[in-house]
Amino acid sequence: MSVLSRIATDEHKQIKIKENDVVILSAKVIPGNEHSIGRIITILFRRGANVIYEKVSEIHVSGHASKEELKLMLNLVRPKYFMPVHGEFRHKFYHARLADKIGIPKEHIFNIENGDVLEITEHEARRARDRHDRKGLRRRQRGGRCRGHGASGPEEGLP
Repeated sequence: MSVLSRIATDEHKQIKIKENDVVILSAKVIPGNEHSIGRIITILFRRGANVIYEKVSEIHVSGHASKEELKLMLNLVRPKYFMPVHGEFRHKFYHARLADKIGIPKEHIFNIENGDVLEITEHEARRARDRHDRKGLRRRQRGGRCRGHGASGPEEGLP
C-alpha cells in the first residue's frame, strides 16, 4: 500500500491520479490497517478517482491461482524447464509436483531458494555452484547440477 499512498498524495514520480481514474483495491483490508487504508481511499476520492474496494463491491481476489489454473497454464505453455517462483518452499514444492504430473521431466524442474542461481544456456539449465546471500556476496556451495525437486536439498525426487 505504500506505493498507492504515494500515488494518492501525489508523491509518486511517474503515476498521477486524474479526474475519473479508476482505482481497484482487490485485496481485503488487513485488520489493524483499516484507518490508514480508509485515509488513502478518501484522498483518492478527493482527487477525483473512482475507487472500487471490498465495502462497495465484491471485487476481492486471492491473488493465488488454484491448482487447476496452475495445471492449465503449465499445459498451455509447456515449458522445457520449470521453476516455481511464488510462495514458501512448501507452496513451490506442490507447484513443482504439478509440473511433474503433467509430464515435465523431473530433471527440468528446479525448486530453488533465494540466493540460488539458476544458469540457463541454449542447451541446458542447471543450478550454479555459487550462491548469493542477502548482501549480494557470492559463496561457494556444494553440489552442482540441480536435479528434480531437491534443488535446495537432497536430490531425492518427488514423493
